[in-house]
Amino acid sequence: MHKILKNNSNQSMILYLFLFMVAGMFSASALIMFLSGIIPQTEGNPWQYKISVLLQNVFMFILPAYTITSWSGDNAFEKLGIKRVENFWLNTLFVLFIFLFTIPFTSLLEQWNSNISFPKSLEYIENILRILEDKALQSAQALTGDKSISNLIINILLVGFLTALSEELFFRGAFQQFIEKWITNIHLTVWITAFVFSMLHFQFFGFFPRLLLGAVLGYLFIYSRNLWLPIMFHFINNSVVLILIHFDKSESPTATTENYSNVFLWLVALSGVLFTILLFNRLKLINKKTMIQIRDTILSEDIFDVTFICDLNKCKGICCVEGDAGAPLEESEFKEINDILPIIWDELSPEAQSLIKEQGIAYNDYDGELVTSIIKGKECVFTCFDEDGVCKCVIDKAYREGRILVQKPISCHLYPIRIQKYRDFTAVNYHKWQVCQSALRLGQKEGVEIYRFLKEPLIRKFGQEWYDEVCEAAKLLKEGV
Repeated sequence: MHKILKNNSNQSMILYLFLFMVAGMFSASALIMFLSGIIPQTEGNPWQYKISVLLQNVFMFILPAYTITSWSGDNAFEKLGIKRVENFWLNTLFVLFIFLFTIPFTSLLEQWNSNISFPKSLEYIENILRILEDKALQSAQALTGDKSISNLIINILLVGFLTALSEELFFRGAFQQFIEKWITNIHLTVWITAFVFSMLHFQFFGFFPRLLLGAVLGYLFIYSRNLWLPIMFHFINNSVVLILIHFDKSESPTATTENYSNVFLWLVALSGVLFTILLFNRLKLINKKTMIQIRDTILSEDIFDVTFICDLNKCKGICCVEGDAGAPLEESEFKEINDILPIIWDELSPEAQSLIKEQGIAYNDYDGELVTSIIKGKECVFTCFDEDGVCKCVIDKAYREGRILVQKPISCHLYPIRIQKYRDFTAVNYHKWQVCQSALRLGQKEGVEIYRFLKEPLIRKFGQEWYDEVCEAAKLLKEGV
């Protein structure tokens, strides 16, 4: 997949995401119109509505989310949050309890929202909104009109699971993450996403409960960083509604109006909200990795637990070729590499030489970080390939041959560790990447953890005494202290 959007700003990514959604809407509509002539709508067999739901989910949500994420870098599904759920049963239990505790407040909010009356001067707008609401109700009745168990199962798969999957991929997996990278405030991010999520359902008289639902889904993702949790919640919510409608004997089930002003019920509902907040705090803790502080650095637990040894015979140095951008450079490295550039110039490829003449050895990526220049969105300008096709670094090769005293960028030397500087500390984290599977297997076979494999670059970056403290911390962790 070509990474044609990898250097775009997050604002641009949001724009492209919604442009693709609109294009998907028109594509789905065209297909629906075409298929409506082939599959006639008959009473008791509303397949046209089911196919509409299927096509809209795929073209409006799944394809835009996956395409834009793929075009912005590698590992689209992992970036969207589709990954293995750690502590699966415990997380599932939290999702179930959060769902149960939000039901009272959501139900009362739904009753209040559905009974909102507009002023006389806005009666025209209210009538339009009521018409949209009636159309949505008619579509729901067409889908659920058949009371057979087989139709219920189909609806749970289609409206329950597929809709949950597609909307979460789009709103939480793609849109919310682009918003978060743009504005950085997680709470504002969650509520902006929830607002857009509810607004795009075009049902004002269900806007506020759906806004709350969107916020719950957003916080589930924020505190787990795993899309399967909001998908699970969304699926449970949709499926429960479908089951209740299926076994409801009334002709047109609507919300009752007699309970939403009951003070006792609101107290119960608010108690549910309080318990939900407490559950979210616990959820955040169980999905939070243990962090180890060594002086002014904070290390993730993965540095001590994950086994890793680069297997160049298998991966061929693909990390120097694939990726979203070049290797991060420190200001001092930028100057040093420019100084030794004449020494290694003839070892660079013609494409690399041409690019360096045009834009220099580095550029600022869309996050404003200084990174090495890359050729046609792929390999770093300082790469070379040996006779076995293994990608290596020209700078590192010259250093190890004793021709220069400058080492390759510390970000390359430390990989798969990533360094992030904050005001009060430096974060030292393990960067997971699918292309490093062979390294994980070799590391597991040899029993070598990341901090041991990267001894040389860690000492280069932080010093011998710091590394000795890391080894001591690793020993204490193994002893369970």
